This record gives sequence, structure tokens and C-alpha cells, in this order.
Amino acid sequence: EEMNNSSLVLKLTYQDVSFLFTGDGETACLSSLCSGGNLPAQVLKLPHHGSKTGLWPPFYQQVAPKAVVISVGKNSFGHPAREVLEYWEEKNIPVYRTDVHGAITFSTDGRELWVETFLH
Repeated sequence: EEMNNSSLVLKLTYQDVSFLFTGDGETACLSSLCSGGNLPAQVLKLPHHGSKTGLWPPFYQQVAPKAVVISVGKNSFGHPAREVLEYWEEKNIPVYRTDVHGAITFSTDGRELWVETFLH
């Protein structure tokens, strides 16, 4: 668990568009990020394959993404968690999943954002 909270977190910004990559961070990591500020991003790669250990609404509210990505494949852990999927569904935020959509490609000119998926 401590290893997950030591994951590299990276924010990539090009002009007006930002992507936030959260590694395998769990609640303790996300809480720490919230105290650091500058979290808003148009695209959020959800932590820990959409696990419920990464479900922390205060963090999600600070990021305020327009789209989320879950990097996940077939697994025995139940990822992504139903609660995580329901959270984003209630917010009407599109969720892109590698197990459903295959490769997910975001393109930007620094103002607009486009997404393409390998599987439809």
C-alpha cells in the first residue's frame, strides 16, 4: 500500500490543456495532492486502475476533469470498482477504459481536445 502512495504523479500542460496522471496513488496520496494545489486538468488518468482505494471525491472535485481514463485489463481484483464508475456516471463525465476502448489517444492544439479510441 505504501508503494502505491509513492507513485509518480505527473501533470502535463500544453497551453490551456492539462492531463493529470496519478499512478497507483490511493487516498493518502490524493489527500496530499489536494493540499499542494494546482490540480485542475481536463483529462484525469484515474489512480490504481479505477480501484475504490483511489475514490476520493475532494480530489476529483479539485481536478474537475472533462474526461477520465482508466488503464485496466482483465483482473481478479474487481478493477475498476463499481463505485468509481458510478461516481463519474453521476457527474456525466465520459470514462475511457483500456479494457473497453483499447488504445485511447488524446490530441490537442492547446485549446481544443480530441479523443480517439482503438475499439468503439
